Amino acid sequence: MQQRPRASIASATNVPTIVVIDDDPLCVRLCKMILDIAGYRVVPCAPQPAARARVAHLQPAAIVLDLHMPELDGIQFFRELRADPMTRSIPVVFTTSNPEEIQQRLPDYASQRAWLVAKPYAPILLQTTVAAMLPPIARER
Repeated sequence: MQQRPRASIASATNVPTIVVIDDDPLCVRLCKMILDIAGYRVVPCAPQPAARARVAHLQPAAIVLDLHMPELDGIQFFRELRADPMTRSIPVVFTTSNPEEIQQRLPDYASQRAWLVAKPYAPILLQTTVAAMLPPIARER
């Protein structure tokens, strides 16, 4: 099974694309602002079942994913990403105000290219977590 090349870096600007999936518009705006300042291209994505197809199409360098959303369970969405050869290698940062839940429901998340940032978080924590999970070529801006 052949994977197509990841288009995680916008060709014209050489900037890594980060997809943000959260049902809270304030959290989306805050995350976008924090990652924009760090130099990333941020693409908000509505938390709905069609989000996985959009992520597969965009092939972002990383995803920031809320754990609790009314129309989309973050852990189930993550499992679907990992089951798809087109999205399984995209790193994910889970954001949640209940970090214990992810450790209970997905105890091996760290071995699956996933990180956890507890809400509320300091902007520098989100920036450094995203930077640390990207390959060196994507970090060079």
